Amino acid sequence: MPYSSRTSTTAGRLGNETGVVPFRIPLESACETDGPARLQRVAQLTRRQRGRPRAASAAPLGVAFRALARVGLLQWFVDHQRLVNSFVTNVRGPTAPFTFCGREVTRLLPVAVTPGNVALTFDVLSYAGTLTISVVTDPDVVPDPGPVTAHLREELDLLLVSTNAPPLA
Repeated sequence: MPYSSRTSTTAGRLGNETGVVPFRIPLESACETDGPARLQRVAQLTRRQRGRPRAASAAPLGVAFRALARVGLLQWFVDHQRLVNSFVTNVRGPTAPFTFCGREVTRLLPVAVTPGNVALTFDVLSYAGTLTISVVTDPDVVPDPGPVTAHLREELDLLLVSTNAPPLA
């Protein structure tokens, strides 16, 4: 699970402070039929993983990646790695709509690419009371994203029903 450890910044000190924590969702969570209970279990496991020292892997990985880049092997490494098969990016946007050139921005669409041989990327963006999730797939690994997006919609509907919210449109 990649994450940023930066809590604040200044104009003179921009940039990501990221690290990676390998995270596996246990099979018993996947078999749990109660959607909210499953989400709670995964959130609990995630909090436990994120409780580790932040960005601890950033420095050694940065050194290793720069060394690979220097000898021209970084792209080969990224294309052949087997540690990561999916990414989730979660961007918390503004709670109120903003304007651009005098017009209100009514919707934003998050889009990221799948790096290397990562099969799936879930791009999540909250904006002005809405939540948008884009699913980006590597067509060589996931030629038909339909089943993935259908399962995602089912899970989101399950969670919405449990909170008495209307199902997705």
